[in-house]
Amino acid sequence: MAYILCLITILFFSTLEVTGKLIGANISPASITAYRFIIGAVVLAPMAIGELKKRHIKLTSKEFIGIGIPGILNVAVSMFLLQLSIYYGKAFLSAIIISINPIFTSISAHIILKEKMPPRVIIAQVFSILALIGIVLQEKELLAGSRDLALGIGFALMAALTFALYTVLSKRQVKLHGSYVFNSLSFFIGAVVLFLGTVISGNTISFAPTIRNIGFLLYLGIFVTGFAYFLFFTALKKLPTGVGASFFFLKPVIAGILAYIFLSEKVTHIQVMLYILIGFAQLFIIFGNKKVIHGSS
Repeated sequence: MAYILCLITILFFSTLEVTGKLIGANISPASITAYRFIIGAVVLAPMAIGELKKRHIKLTSKEFIGIGIPGILNVAVSMFLLQLSIYYGKAFLSAIIISINPIFTSISAHIILKEKMPPRVIIAQVFSILALIGIVLQEKELLAGSRDLALGIGFALMAALTFALYTVLSKRQVKLHGSYVFNSLSFFIGAVVLFLGTVISGNTISFAPTIRNIGFLLYLGIFVTGFAYFLFFTALKKLPTGVGASFFFLKPVIAGILAYIFLSEKVTHIQVMLYILIGFAQLFIIFGNKKVIHGSS
């Protein structure tokens, strides 16, 4: 069951880059990020309140800080950097680079959580990264359709690093407080910090409230943020952090298909084959150890 939750999570996460491009340049990257996490926080708030009452949890200032730090790292840093990457670069390339975060996650989980990574997972992750490099090298129009490709790549790499750290730091908080409480509060705190930072820096958080803009923001807030994050951390309760994060390698496969359909970003036959190989690598992780599968169902 945990694997299915991870797969559904990645299906939603994979639509982020394409949706970000479809919104267009009339909403700033900071605004898109802050608004979608505020919406996600509001969506999860009723369940979070119910969870607090049911478990008789009273949060102290120390616990607020413990929840807030990963929230700021995710919303105000990682997801903001990813949105900047989408804005300056290309949707498919941002999806590919953010997808290497499982390697950073595995290393962080080993150092911070003392989690050991099964050899099959390491092999599959290395293989997937090589396939991702091959996909990038196959891109003949790499410079087309981007404002500043080098800047987009740099932002995406920093987003991958910080999201990995966020994932590891969040696992303990979810165990302590539950997915609803952690996600709702961390989203809210992170979004508020991002809002404040945007205003202090002299940038605007306003945008034209068209049906298109509001529709995309609601989708990002409700499904890509609120629903998907809840599923992801519910799955991580039953899986090693690195194994759950490995599903991110499927993100460019799905995002590549969506970018081809909705953004007309071309995909070569070799890229398609490499996408398929990445999919098989993840199946190797999932079905490589029957004990893990039975234990997580």
